[in-house]
Amino acid sequence: MKISHLFIPSSQNHDSIFLAEGGNVFSGKTAPIKMENITPTLEAYFAELKRIFPEKSSIFNENHFYPVGSVRKKPESGDIDLAVSSGDILDETMSDESIQKWNINPAEVQKEFETLQKRARTSKPAQLQ
Repeated sequence: MKISHLFIPSSQNHDSIFLAEGGNVFSGKTAPIKMENITPTLEAYFAELKRIFPEKSSIFNENHFYPVGSVRKKPESGDIDLAVSSGDILDETMSDESIQKWNINPAEVQKEFETLQKRARTSKPAQLQ
């Protein structure tokens, strides 16, 4: 499993975030991508996300999903890593309205949160959200 770490300094007066992320989500089903194919691939990816989540269509672009890692820095990349602000995904309070924009039932999110909270020994509620 590939593990990458990203330190994200906060732009608001909150703690900075250290993100540990596991890789190989599509293990065995991907291949390296040439630089000239990155933009068309991202355009197709964003178009599909807009189709699936029309209420969030305004965020599906490189102004919100930032290419990171080796993307566009080498003639060929092993994958396309994208970073996105959590504020673009859900509002700070994880309101029912922001959850519903993803066609997700807020009651299911609350149920999952409660399950995680029962298992978490040291995580604060904000870390589980």
